[in-house]
Amino acid sequence: MTSLGSHAFFNCKSLSEVKFESGCAITKIEAYTFAGCSSLEMISVPSTVTTIDGYAFYGCTALEGFDFPQGLATIGIYGFAGCSAMGELDGFADSEITSLGSGAFSACNGLSSVELPENLVVIGSSAFADCTKLLDVTIHDIVQSVGPFAFSGTPWFYENTDDYLIVGDGVLIKCNVNPNASDTVGMIDLNGLGIKAIDCACFANAGALSDNMSTPYTDADAYKYYSSLKYLVIPEGVTYIGAYAFYGCQWLESVDLPSTLTVIGSDAFNCYFGGSYVNATISLMDCPKLETIGSSAFCGWESITDIEIPDSVTSIGYDAFKETRAFYDFADRALASGEESDKYKIVGDNILLWVYAAKGQTEIVIPDGVKAVASGACQGWASALVYENIDTIDDVGISEIAKSQWRITNVVTSIVLPATVEAIGDYAFFNCRGISKIVVPDSVTSIGASAFYFCSNLTSVWLGTKIEAIGASAFGLCMGLEYFTVPESVKSVGSGAFCGCAALKELALPSQASIGSGVVDGDCIMLQTVYAPLDCRSRIIDVTGSSVGINVEYYLNK
Repeated sequence: MTSLGSHAFFNCKSLSEVKFESGCAITKIEAYTFAGCSSLEMISVPSTVTTIDGYAFYGCTALEGFDFPQGLATIGIYGFAGCSAMGELDGFADSEITSLGSGAFSACNGLSSVELPENLVVIGSSAFADCTKLLDVTIHDIVQSVGPFAFSGTPWFYENTDDYLIVGDGVLIKCNVNPNASDTVGMIDLNGLGIKAIDCACFANAGALSDNMSTPYTDADAYKYYSSLKYLVIPEGVTYIGAYAFYGCQWLESVDLPSTLTVIGSDAFNCYFGGSYVNATISLMDCPKLETIGSSAFCGWESITDIEIPDSVTSIGYDAFKETRAFYDFADRALASGEESDKYKIVGDNILLWVYAAKGQTEIVIPDGVKAVASGACQGWASALVYENIDTIDDVGISEIAKSQWRITNVVTSIVLPATVEAIGDYAFFNCRGISKIVVPDSVTSIGASAFYFCSNLTSVWLGTKIEAIGASAFGLCMGLEYFTVPESVKSVGSGAFCGCAALKELALPSQASIGSGVVDGDCIMLQTVYAPLDCRSRIIDVTGSSVGINVEYYLNK
């Protein structure tokens, strides 16, 4: 045996033991292979295994132990989540794992002690969350990133009373300092601690998290003095601010960022919840090395009246500056000016941040020179409210930017991309229902998640010759597509990339690409043929979803 497909033993609830014959040469345990095998107590995978995909052993509640092969390099998201009987991770510390997926060992309630691999660099979000008996964790100096809530719900994290819990290569993951006890009341000054990264949602407002994420977070999960934090000094040497790091800290008045900063993660400073805003001052121009600003990073910062971003920034996430004064002023200025140049907000390294569609405008021509279309830059109407014609409604509660998004969905019929564009971000053209065709220039190398999601009238797509990645749900709910050929240049196609494409009859995937699970689903009711790499046959349609009525023929596409 050289291959064992995904879902191979999915939900075999009576299966108690699995043996692999000597000489079995499989290298991967694919997604969901043993998920839901709630009676599985014993399994010893071959030493040739280097990858355990997401959810591979999810919910194996009887699995008491697992011998991790020394050559194991990857554990995907929720790989062992819910393995509540697992008491130890044999060989885990000696494996070659460099990155641990989100939720990989979450709710493994039998674990009391864990030594992480010496080569581990990245610990994913919620990796050990709700391991309620985990008292001892050994993290080696090489670790550079610890995802949000990685150790939430563990006594090791909850019971730590150090002023600052710093692990790995200078990663701050918890703070117990009351800013009202500092010389400047309300200040946290992180100078002199050797910090290189701020991670694990260590200053987040637990109450805001609970309100927005439907999860019962407590002060023990985040920062119990969040309401006292007004002034923040992040020292030189810090290169990374992780996702949710200061989420919901709405009382901030000023934040000093270092010149060494390269990444601001998703929701890092998001303060928009329950209609609240933050009025803190901040300057991104002080960060000449900044490259990435994550989704919703500064959402709700009323004090941001204009977006000034250094040329070093190459990626801006979805809604990074939504609900700021600048967000609304952009559309108001474009309306007042009437000039074509004022319809496009371009920042950083020629990144198109926002597009304004004027009343009656049917075509959007993105300016030449734009290198990237930011996440959500040209997104359509996202509200559940339905209007026949928003331009005839006298409602002062509807902002000009919202009207623009309604027009993008209901009025715009053509979008033209320049030959300079290299990347199309997540949700970039979400809900552009009026467009029937799109030509992606040869210059484009990546299309983000849900980039053309719900472009329901899209019937023709021409993809350039240099595209290497198509994100999850990129063409989901494009219900006009009948035939789609993904170029051979593409190296990865994300999960659900063509889900909900009700008219799709034939899909040709590239022969050498990595294909995510559930590329098509039960709503692809007209699908007859899929051409795909042989090694992904079993996961083209996710069997955990509805796949009844789809007739698919698989071929090895060389």
